Amino acid sequence: MGKEFFRMLTPFIYRQHLDYQAIEEIKAMKEKINLSIALDPKMERDVKLGPGGIREIEFIAQAFQLMHGGQSPWIREPNTLRALHRLAQERFLPTEEYSGLVKAYTFLRRVEHRLQLLHQIRTHHLPESQREIVKLAKRLGYHRQLTSTPAEDFLHDLREYTGTVKWIYDRLFYRATAVPISPKTGEGPTPDLLLLLEDPEGAAMVRKRLKEAGLADVERGYRNLLMLKEGPQAAQLALSESRYLPRLLPLLLDALKMAPDPDMALNSFEQFVRAMGAWDSLLSLFCENPGFLRVLIRLFGHSEFLAQLLILHPDLVNLFLHPVSLERRRSKAEMKTELSSLLAEAESPTLRLDALRHFKKSHELQIGIREILGKANITDTFHDLTEVADLCLGAALRMASEEMEARYGTPEIPERDRTFTRSHLTLIGLGKLGGHELNFGSDLDILFVYDEEGQTTGGKKENGGPAESISLGEYYSRLAHRTLRILTTLTKEGAAYRVDVRLRPGGQKGELAQSLASYGRHFEAMAELWERQALVKSRVVAGDSGLGQTFLKKVNEFVYGRSLSPDEIHQLAEMRERMGNERGAYHPHLLDIKLGVGGVADIEFIAQMLQLRYGGKIEALRTPRTLQALEALGIHGLLSSAEANLLRDSYLFMRRVENRLRILSDQAIDVLPSSPEKINNLAKRMGYQDRGGGEAGQDLISHLESHRKRVRESYLLIFERESH
Repeated sequence: MGKEFFRMLTPFIYRQHLDYQAIEEIKAMKEKINLSIALDPKMERDVKLGPGGIREIEFIAQAFQLMHGGQSPWIREPNTLRALHRLAQERFLPTEEYSGLVKAYTFLRRVEHRLQLLHQIRTHHLPESQREIVKLAKRLGYHRQLTSTPAEDFLHDLREYTGTVKWIYDRLFYRATAVPISPKTGEGPTPDLLLLLEDPEGAAMVRKRLKEAGLADVERGYRNLLMLKEGPQAAQLALSESRYLPRLLPLLLDALKMAPDPDMALNSFEQFVRAMGAWDSLLSLFCENPGFLRVLIRLFGHSEFLAQLLILHPDLVNLFLHPVSLERRRSKAEMKTELSSLLAEAESPTLRLDALRHFKKSHELQIGIREILGKANITDTFHDLTEVADLCLGAALRMASEEMEARYGTPEIPERDRTFTRSHLTLIGLGKLGGHELNFGSDLDILFVYDEEGQTTGGKKENGGPAESISLGEYYSRLAHRTLRILTTLTKEGAAYRVDVRLRPGGQKGELAQSLASYGRHFEAMAELWERQALVKSRVVAGDSGLGQTFLKKVNEFVYGRSLSPDEIHQLAEMRERMGNERGAYHPHLLDIKLGVGGVADIEFIAQMLQLRYGGKIEALRTPRTLQALEALGIHGLLSSAEANLLRDSYLFMRRVENRLRILSDQAIDVLPSSPEKINNLAKRMGYQDRGGGEAGQDLISHLESHRKRVRESYLLIFERESH
C-alpha cells in the first residue's frame, strides 16, 4: 500500500516540465524564515534555520530535484547527502559547489548533534555564553593553537561553511531579473501596471501602453489585462494576488510589440493562461523564461489555429521548454516509432483515434513553430507536413485492417495450384499529398488499389456462428470506408484530416477500392486527359509498397506512354480557364493566389503540360513534385533558365503566402482578405516591416501582383509556344 501511495504521489511531486514554481515556493518559505530571523536576532545563531544553515542546503537539493526529477528519476533521493551526490553525477550541480555543500552539511549536522548531546534537548541554537561555545568547540575536536583558541577556530569554520552555503543558495534563488523599461524615459522602473489597472486615472496610461505595443482594439486589450489580473471567478488565487504579475506585464507588453498581430496574440494569451489552471506556476515560468514568453506571443500573433492547439492541449507546452528539441526536425522513422507507441498505449478504439489526432496536432504545432521562428523554410514545412500525413494514413489503414480481418478473416487470392496467397492493398497519394507539398489545411487526395479478386477466409464469430467470408472487392471497399472514418470522424480531439477520394474511376459513383486490373482497363478504354494530368502527382503513401510500385508502373505507361498533341494542349489551356472562371477566382476584385490569374495553378499547369508532352522521352520529368519538375525542365532546355527561375521563385513566394493564410486558422484559404488591416497583418506575418501606415500590406500586394503578372505572361507564352 505504501508503494502504491508513493507511486500516486510521484507525478505530483516530480513534474514533467521544469517546475520553476517550486523554486519560488521554496524561496517564499525561506523568506518567512528570514523574516523570523529579522524579528528575533537569536535566530542568527540557529545552525538549522539561520543564514547558510542546514535548511538552505536541503532547500538547494530539493529545488533541483523538483525542477529536474520529472525527467531524471535517478535524482529522486530522500537522503540529502545522497541527493547532492546524484545531482553532481547528473551535472545539475557543479563539482565545486557539490563539494562545498557536502562539507558544510557534514559539519553543520555534527554541530547539531553535539549541541543536542550537550544540552540533552532538541536544539539548533548556538549557546550565547563564551564558556558554552568553548565546550562545544572542544566536543567537536578543536584544540588550542599557538595563535587561536578552540572557540575562535570553530566560529571561523562556521562562518566559512555557512558563507559558502549562503552564496550558493542566493545564486540559485536570487538571480538577477530584467528591469522593466519606463514608457516615458526609456530607462529605470516602470510604474506598477497592476496599480494602474486598479486606478481609474491610471487606466489611460495602460491604454497608452497597449497602443504603443501595436494593439488596434485597445479596449479589448485592456479587458484582457483586467481578466489576467482578476482571474476567473472559480480560481482560488486571483492573479492580482500573485507576486509575479507585476514582473510579467512589462515583459508581456514588450513581447506584444514584436508580434505581427498583437491583438490576436493578447487574446490568445489570455485564453491560454485561463485554460492552464496553474496560474501562479505559469506566471513564474514566464518570468523565469522571458524567451519562452516571447516565442509564445510570437506564435499567438501568427496563428489562431496553433494557439488553439496549445490551449486545448496544455501538455504540449513542454515542447517550448526544450528549444533544441523543438527546433530539430524529426525523421520519419522517429515519428513512426512515436506514433506506434502512442497507439499501443491506447486502451480502446476511441482512445486510439484520439492518440492519432494528438500525434498529428503535436507535430503540426512543432512544424508551425519551426517555420514561424525561421528555423525551417517553406519546402521543409511541406515535406514535414506530408511525412506526418503519410504516417497517419498508414496507421489508419493498419487500424482498419485489424478490425476488418477480425471480422472477415484474411484476404486471399486463389492460385492455379489451388493454394492461396495473401492479398494486399496500397494507398496512392495525389495532388499536394502526392507531390510532397502539403500545406496547413490541405485535403488528402488518395486512391485505394488492391491486387486481385478473391475471397476472405472468414473471421471468428463471438456467438459461435459461421465465419463471415466476403469477396475482396467488398472487403477492400469496407476497409477503405473504415480507413476514411478513422481519419475523418469527429472525436473530442476533432477530425484528423479531410480526405478526397473523388479522383478514382467513376468518381463518387465508383467503388472506393478498385483492383489493379480494373484500373488497367480504365486507363486503356475510358480515361480522360484530366486524369492523365492528375496522375502526374501519383505517389505511394501507405500500404503495400510492392503493389504500389506495380500500380505506378501502369500509371507511368498511361500518363507518359504518348506525348500531347497541339489539340490536347489547347484542351489543357481551356481547362485552366474554366477552372478559374467557374470557381470565381478570375473575379477582378479577388486576389486568389491559387486559382487566380497568374496564380499557383498557372505554374502547375505549365509544369504538368510539359511533363505530359516530354515525359515519355525524358525520365527525369516523371516526378510528382512541382519544384523538381521545374528544375528538370530547365536542365533539359524545355524552359529557359530565366523561365525556370522565375516560375520557381514565384511558386515559392505564393505558396508561402498561402501558408501564412492557412496557418492562421487551418482552413484551405487561398484568397487574400479584403480588409487592408488584415492584409497588413498578413504581410507582417510574412516578415514585411510596417511603419504604422499600412506599408507592409502595400508592399506585399505590390510583390504579389508583380509575381502574378510575370507568371501569367510566362504561362501564355509557353502554352502558345508548345501548341505549334
